[in-house]
Amino acid sequence: TAAGKSDLAQAVARALDGEVVSADSMQVYRGMDIGTGKVREHERTVPHHGIDLVDPGQPYSAALFQEYARATFAAIEGRGRISVLCGGTGLYVRAAVDDYRFPKGEQQDNPVREHYTEIAQREGFQTLWDLLAQEDLPSAKIIPPRDVKRVVRAFELLEEGTSYAEQRAKLAAICSVSTFSWSTPGL
Repeated sequence: TAAGKSDLAQAVARALDGEVVSADSMQVYRGMDIGTGKVREHERTVPHHGIDLVDPGQPYSAALFQEYARATFAAIEGRGRISVLCGGTGLYVRAAVDDYRFPKGEQQDNPVREHYTEIAQREGFQTLWDLLAQEDLPSAKIIPPRDVKRVVRAFELLEEGTSYAEQRAKLAAICSVSTFSWSTPGL
């Protein structure tokens, strides 16, 4: 934040007759203007996309951003303009431009997620983590027991025939350690 990415993106977009696509995981939320570096409407010198997409509390992920960004790129190209991708969330940038395939795991109406979340609420995070350790020890070893969101995600991936540990290893192969943080939301 505050490194000048948005100003540079606008300058590049003006020079190329382009439009800015924000790849910031916090700027997608309406009303989260302070602290996100979101360019205010009256400061935008070119069209901006990827800002104010959902309300706070609504689920959003890199997989959803990938779909949004690619559709936006196509629409901008269809208008004969250039897309200028700008953002502070590395996974969102990579999701938009790299050949990264996210596992399913819908954010809403997901019976697997609901089942394991209910176990965590009813029996506690440790019980849920212990179940994961029984079914997928490599994934359990890299997910802290208190990180219920990732433990549940690990069960979703098992349901799809892969594992959290395998997905993390694939992502590590795509992303260089020097430019990627393992605290990424949604994985």
